[in-house]
Amino acid sequence: MPIDIHQLDHLDQESSSFERKSEKFIETLLEQFFEAPEGQLHLEAHPDAGFWVEQFLAYGLSHIGAVVSRMSVHDARELVFEIFPRKISLQAPEEADAAIPELLAFWRYLQREYKLANAEPILKWLRDNAPQFRQTMFDPRRFGLAKSFVMLGQAEGYDMTNKRDIDAFMLDYNARILAQQGAMAENKVEEGAEEEDFEPLSSSFGQQRQPSRKALLKKKNKRKMAAASRKKNRRKK
Repeated sequence: MPIDIHQLDHLDQESSSFERKSEKFIETLLEQFFEAPEGQLHLEAHPDAGFWVEQFLAYGLSHIGAVVSRMSVHDARELVFEIFPRKISLQAPEEADAAIPELLAFWRYLQREYKLANAEPILKWLRDNAPQFRQTMFDPRRFGLAKSFVMLGQAEGYDMTNKRDIDAFMLDYNARILAQQGAMAENKVEEGAEEEDFEPLSSSFGQQRQPSRKALLKKKNKRKMAAASRKKNRRKK
């Protein structure tokens, strides 16, 4: 049974129950998308799908207050070309290539299933701007502070999805900065300038708002089972 696509439209986003209701809405909408023809077809080529749509919906609500039924092209552009590059860290450029095909499949589903008037303009915008997405995701000028830190750690060989590696890089990073600050302080003392305080970064600085590995693995296994079931059914026919 299709979800009520307008159920979040008029809810108070500051209310205590909104986060719980929005999380349930996103979870149910994702499940129904991957059970639909558009989602099933996409899963055949991308068995690990789901991350980009989930981020699109979650960041849409949490950062710009945009519900999917009333989202504009401007909202989509802000999410894909501003918030994604600022917030989401990837380990390799190729990981960005799955984003636009997944979002296109999702909006085709919304267009067919819910007849949303905003679907066609957003689909057109996604198609027109798909070639720029990978470069945008790896443009340092667009990174937020946390992503800049994560990308720097990755470049130096740390696994920034692992807390132990994050903590190790944080210690190394802070030690280097403290050493630099110490050298600068000595120079300032010699020159008679005032010494500035330095506050080391904490390990939570490098953490991103992304689904846990456990959650992603659970969704991946669920989709693999669904794909296997579909293949079995086709053989029976």
